[in-house]
Amino acid sequence: MFQGKIGPKAITGIFGDKNNDPVLVHTMSEEYYCDRLLECNNAARLLLDIPTDPAGFDIFRLKVKPRENKNLNELKETLDREDSVTFKAMVLLPHGPKPICSFQTHRVQSKGNFVYITMLHDLTALFEINDQLAQSAVFYQEVMENINDAIFRINRDGRFSFISQTGVKRSGYDEATYSEYHFLDIVDPEYHQAARSFFDRAFSGEPVQPVILKYKNAEGRSLFVEVSAQPLYQNGTIESIQCVSRDVTTRMETERQLLESERKFKILTEHSLLAMAIVGQEKIIYINDEASLLLGYSKEELLSHSTAELLDIFVHNNRDELWDQYQRKLRNDPVVVNHYSFPVRKKGGSIIWVENYSRAISYEGKNAILVMLRDITLQQRIEETLRESEQKYRLLFDSAPVGICRVRLDGTIIHVNPAMARLLGYRDGPEMLLALENNLKNAFVQTKEKFPLTEDDLDNITTFSSEHLFRHKDGRAVMCNVNGRIIRDQGREKPDHYFEAFFEDITERKNAEQALKEGEEKYRTLIENSNDIIFNLDPEGRFTYISPQVELLGKTPEEILSMTIFDLVLPEEQEHILHDLCEIMYQERGIPSQFRIYDQAGKIHWFENCGRVVKDDQGHVKGFTGILREITARKEAEEALSESQLTNQALVNSIPDLMFRVSSEGIFLDYYASQVEMLAMAPEQFLGKSAREVLSPELAEMTLANIEKSRASDGEMQVYEYSIEVPLHSGHQRYYEARMLAINPKEFLIIIRDITDRKRAEMELRDSLREKEILLKEIHHRVKNNLQIISSLLHLQSRRVQDQELLEKFAECQARIQSIALIHTKLYQSSNFSSLDFGEYIRSLMSYILRMFGSRCENIQLINQIKQFSMNIDLAIPCGLIINELVSNAIKHAFVGLDRGTITLDLTKTMDNTVTLIVQDDGIGLPDAINLEHGDSLGLVLINSLVEQIEGHLEVGHEGGTCFKITFKT
Repeated sequence: MFQGKIGPKAITGIFGDKNNDPVLVHTMSEEYYCDRLLECNNAARLLLDIPTDPAGFDIFRLKVKPRENKNLNELKETLDREDSVTFKAMVLLPHGPKPICSFQTHRVQSKGNFVYITMLHDLTALFEINDQLAQSAVFYQEVMENINDAIFRINRDGRFSFISQTGVKRSGYDEATYSEYHFLDIVDPEYHQAARSFFDRAFSGEPVQPVILKYKNAEGRSLFVEVSAQPLYQNGTIESIQCVSRDVTTRMETERQLLESERKFKILTEHSLLAMAIVGQEKIIYINDEASLLLGYSKEELLSHSTAELLDIFVHNNRDELWDQYQRKLRNDPVVVNHYSFPVRKKGGSIIWVENYSRAISYEGKNAILVMLRDITLQQRIEETLRESEQKYRLLFDSAPVGICRVRLDGTIIHVNPAMARLLGYRDGPEMLLALENNLKNAFVQTKEKFPLTEDDLDNITTFSSEHLFRHKDGRAVMCNVNGRIIRDQGREKPDHYFEAFFEDITERKNAEQALKEGEEKYRTLIENSNDIIFNLDPEGRFTYISPQVELLGKTPEEILSMTIFDLVLPEEQEHILHDLCEIMYQERGIPSQFRIYDQAGKIHWFENCGRVVKDDQGHVKGFTGILREITARKEAEEALSESQLTNQALVNSIPDLMFRVSSEGIFLDYYASQVEMLAMAPEQFLGKSAREVLSPELAEMTLANIEKSRASDGEMQVYEYSIEVPLHSGHQRYYEARMLAINPKEFLIIIRDITDRKRAEMELRDSLREKEILLKEIHHRVKNNLQIISSLLHLQSRRVQDQELLEKFAECQARIQSIALIHTKLYQSSNFSSLDFGEYIRSLMSYILRMFGSRCENIQLINQIKQFSMNIDLAIPCGLIINELVSNAIKHAFVGLDRGTITLDLTKTMDNTVTLIVQDDGIGLPDAINLEHGDSLGLVLINSLVEQIEGHLEVGHEGGTCFKITFKT
């Protein structure tokens, strides 16, 4: 089959346990219709959790979850008809991971019987990469849809290639407009230089700080945004810039800072033999002369540093433990230790040991610590020397990775280390001595070799090295390589000769050597049935053998044998292949490498090669042998995952918000922060902990409640606000908005935005609005009073007038003034100064008109169909004057000679904000001589002027009386 071109050593090199895929060799019994496992390599044993003794293990009893429309029974039926079968399945092991494997089973004939060889390829990594790629895309989409900031991308030509919906809504421009714009088209000219510099640095790959830019939205309003940017790479070069834009128009100028002063106070005597100090929250408050002498620093030097800095200067080790003790003492923790010793580094670098006595005290109303130190360096050095002398030998003996045993010549064990006990299956040395009755002969398996040594050996040997069988605790035999030396003790009256030996377990190596000898023929069959390409090269790189699987490249083995490895790979990778061959030759072990090969049709295939150098008995290089495995699908998946991760990472890095990933139980799993300073506490203080352990009770319950709401509402996003001190216990309160959404049923994403600026701006705005409301109320009240004064003056003046026509003119003027004053009265009484209830205003105005005309309205019915309708003051005043004029004229002129009459008012508004005002009567109609557009009466002039003022249109109807119809836009 191999035509003499591949030898036994090459086969064992390729399929040895260190380089081979998992391999099973088994039989199939027709009587029981199951498998009996004959052999398996270490890779299969590790992958499928097969015991060390594989006899009787049935691979078709493995629980699997098929990934194709095949099951194990179909596999058996197929093997009855065909020589090989392949399928994919997930192996459901009772413990540990669940690998996804490709099963390739081949039936071969050996000595008249059928033997089945199954190769397994672990595909778990490929499926995990595809799953990660899918999860990455979901995460990216969720972040893009739920972030409040505008996200956009700019190409190298400065044009927009993408704008998020938040950006579209904020600016008012549509996406089509953005696709035509250069980024400088919307930036205020004053900020062009800053914008160019910002994007030039970003495209050069330099790290850039966020920049403040000014632009105008579609309505012409100027807005300020803070823009941060991250480059997006394509094939190693920056293709575009991804930016995050945050609206900072209402940002507060600066936060107030509070300065605290500390008073120094002397409470310890300077004559104490102990070094004494009072330590406050941040620094030393007081220190005596003895402490200065002990540490080698002046008082001024000690008092000028913070407590944390002093720990860095003085503490030789255990710095974090001492800092924790210090913090807990300040909190009056009852569990804290008040008496302990530790090393201190003096000025100049010398190390001394001090004994520490400390306790928490109250100093000027604040927590502090009283510390007393005593130098115990001499005492500590004496104790350390004693400990080192006792532990030196014990550490070396107990930590040795090989078994060490000291034994008398009769087999009595003097001393044994833990590694020796573990080698024979015992938990520790005492257990081994008890089980063997303190004699190594009880674990020795008698063979032709003699062991232990005898008195006769003392004169012949000093050191020895041999291999022996010992009995394991579970009964199996353990082959050990024993290397030792004879120790002759001649100093006593009765010499105590013994030997000290090192024991190395070589059972697996011996079994592997035997398995390699027995499996030569078996591996020959395996080579021809593998999906991988197996090849041999001579020292010049020419192919001397290649397996038939090379036909997947469109070439026959005969064609390949006339070529070198450099003819097969791409030209740019020839130097890479030459380097790998040299590395294999130098290190004499398999080195995985990856490269590309063109097939006959010009398609590129990715291959992974694991090669090994082949030498003759004299150590001369005869060539190389290797296995080529196609990994094209895996490389494509890895490239897709890498690009997705780079895009997602660029997005996350450019988002100035905090993001946390939490479990359904409220445990913090991960976080994303563009700046660590944004966190209220260090990551190690909250990662892996629940919300109740980290947050305040109120905030923890709010977080857990929103997790439950999100889960109950099928992943609907939850939004809530809270406040917290950042950093903790700093006294600086900040406000945050949290957006929570479900990634999956067990994990949730929380996006945290700092809204402190917005909250403070809102509070300032509310205070400002409250002041302006009071001022506007006062203005409306004063305007109303001034109009009432004018109306009263007209009324007083009219009492001196006898002409009836002139009296009516005075009354008309008073009605017009009253219609305006009434609006200011309504606004003064309202909580909304931008608009008023026009329906309520007209009802009050009609009541005034009816009272003004008195008995002339007894037989006139006024029907007001104007309901509740909001109208701003700019429209309300002219509309009120128009209605006043039209109703007053109707009362005076429309019903002359009639017994009764009706005046109807109506106001409607359509979807396009068109308002229609109708004033209609069923009187005698207008005289033909009246010209509505050019009338000389004050009423008509006023009506036309007011209609023109509100940009309206006036129509007059004459059927059944007179109908005035006025239309205008709000």
